[in-house]
Amino acid sequence: MQLFIFTMVSIICILLIFYFTFLQPWQLQWGATDDEANHVMAGDKIVQEPHFIATRAVSIKAPSAEFIGYVSASIMYRFS
Repeated sequence: MQLFIFTMVSIICILLIFYFTFLQPWQLQWGATDDEANHVMAGDKIVQEPHFIATRAVSIKAPSAEFIGYVSASIMYRFS
């Protein structure tokens, strides 16, 4: 029984170390470039000492006119 508990605690510790070393930094900056992540955003001055900083981005490969039309239509659908 002690071997099982030791094994489970070891696995959990290894997974936590892996998460905080590799996955969390990637997840907090998902899709954003280093320049975007380090850029001052609106509202940054509201919280003086945040617990964590996350900047996520999505790249859309479409003409802006087509994208704005899609966003407008989806907003109108939501409120209708």
